[in-house]
Amino acid sequence: MTTRQLRILLVILIPLTMLAAEIFGSSEDVENQTAVRIYLPRTKTITSAGLTMDDIAHISGRNGKLAAKVSALPMGRAPFPGEVLVLTRKTIQARLASEGFRPPKVLLTGAAEIRLSRNTNDYSSDDLANAATEYLQKRIASKGVFWRVSKKPTPLYLAKSNNCKLLMAIDEKSPAGHLRVIISAVAGKKTIASRMVHFKLTYQSQRVVAMRDISAGSAITPQNVKIESTIVERRPTGKWRSPFGGLTRKAIAKGAVISPNMLKAAKPVIRVKRNEAVLIAIRGKGWKITTRGVALQNGKIGDKIRVRNIDSKKIIIAKVDKSGEVIPLTR
Repeated sequence: MTTRQLRILLVILIPLTMLAAEIFGSSEDVENQTAVRIYLPRTKTITSAGLTMDDIAHISGRNGKLAAKVSALPMGRAPFPGEVLVLTRKTIQARLASEGFRPPKVLLTGAAEIRLSRNTNDYSSDDLANAATEYLQKRIASKGVFWRVSKKPTPLYLAKSNNCKLLMAIDEKSPAGHLRVIISAVAGKKTIASRMVHFKLTYQSQRVVAMRDISAGSAITPQNVKIESTIVERRPTGKWRSPFGGLTRKAIAKGAVISPNMLKAAKPVIRVKRNEAVLIAIRGKGWKITTRGVALQNGKIGDKIRVRNIDSKKIIIAKVDKSGEVIPLTR
């Protein structure tokens, strides 16, 4: 390359370099803006059941207050004894960003992922409860059923020489409204120890709530009540029935939860009266044939009544339709 060509190249590169530094900032600028540095190692041994950023990374920086906040950031559960838990840098970056810790103030460096393990075979009460919870989540997918730990087990201490593994099973003798998970520490074919985690079951249900004061004998409508989802301690029995159309047995105050025994069914309305002229209708797909008749009985919607065909003088059995017509029943 000639001296003249070198000069031309420098004339082009120097402005470009200055423009890039202006847009992106120099490495020195980024370094000066960084208040906290987080270095992620490839592996880490965890000693507790909880997990914070301080447990998985090396944290340093000029802003001690910000570094303390980053250090205390919860990072989920720790690996169970014998388990290797892998966290990727992207996962950690997302967790930091969700709390507002973003570059350049907080800079994450180091490995692309970290493999976490425990240095003990001791299981705390929380370890066992968390393991049993994950076991249920993988095996029970009953819609509208939830559970919470109601009683934690005592810790489980195992000698490392035993090479135990944990096996879990649902206690088939669990009482109604509860689940019990049996955790057994097994070495070969021998059960070394066992613990039990108790869960209380709750269920999703619906309830009717008055949106205004409702007087006695009033009809329940979408204008005066609302249907809410709720969690109950007992499994709902029977199919949930809509309250609309029912009448209140007594006055109900705004905000009160309306139970089925606070309502009564409205009296069915007579749709067809005795000796009243009616239309006898026979329907098919895209067609309908009608003829005149006389009702020989009173009838509500859905009732079967006797009807005389005016043209043929024959008496037939027909079902009262919501339209007011009667539909002959085939025998």
